[in-house]
Amino acid sequence: MSLKNLGISENLYKRLTGIVKSGNIMHAYIFESSFGLDKEELATEFAKAILCENPQDGDACDGCRACRRAENENNENIIFAEVSDKGSVKDEAIEKLQENLKRKPLEGDRKVAVIPGGDTLTARAQNRLLKTLEEPQGNAVIIILADNVENLLKTIRSRCVIFRISDYSAARGAEMADLAQEIAEMMISGAPTYRIFKMTEDILPDRGKVVELMDALELVYRDLLVSRSPKSRLYKRQYIYSAVDILEEAKHSILSSSGVNAGYALKNALLRIGG
Repeated sequence: MSLKNLGISENLYKRLTGIVKSGNIMHAYIFESSFGLDKEELATEFAKAILCENPQDGDACDGCRACRRAENENNENIIFAEVSDKGSVKDEAIEKLQENLKRKPLEGDRKVAVIPGGDTLTARAQNRLLKTLEEPQGNAVIIILADNVENLLKTIRSRCVIFRISDYSAARGAEMADLAQEIAEMMISGAPTYRIFKMTEDILPDRGKVVELMDALELVYRDLLVSRSPKSRLYKRQYIYSAVDILEEAKHSILSSSGVNAGYALKNALLRIGG
């Protein structure tokens, strides 16, 4: 197969293939989706694109030896953490995964580890995984799959590029992405707060849209971390890390309690991020 043939949104396809094409491959990603997407298949195709010997515009060629082995489920550089009979990943499985990552790839220079059900990991297993995220092994890439990213430790989330794969339409997703981009640029340029708040007026009554905007803002900031464009130089890395942390904290408060006013949480987060 390939990413192109998965039927994912054009926006998601462009982001994933853009990572491979640019060569700016981070050491850890989280794929979050709770609406039935086959996240393991998505992770496999992304891993294929990363390991492909002859990538086509950032996507797997499906013809090289690495791709053929992945299709036959015998590419030793794509490692899946073992899932228990109860559907969870235990501490021992993470330990085994870490030992595998310490060994050099038999071919090529990368390994890709996939952790299904990442949000079911125990606190002990997450803390074990955190050590690998803090001290990545060579060119290894870790892909954590989750239904609810909020169940992962904040320290893990902050060290990963998060893809929240929503089931809203591509048009709506593009509209939210454009709004997030404009807001981020206005904040860094020091635009008056009342103008920024005015842009969010239409979505404030809708709790879901507020979270979507926060997701989109996070994607804008995370893209800047791996971008080498002139625009990215306007943002200090610490500013971006801080902005993502603030947005994660605001989303957690909204998602963990129905009594939290989403509009207030968004405005407070934007004020804290500032310019």
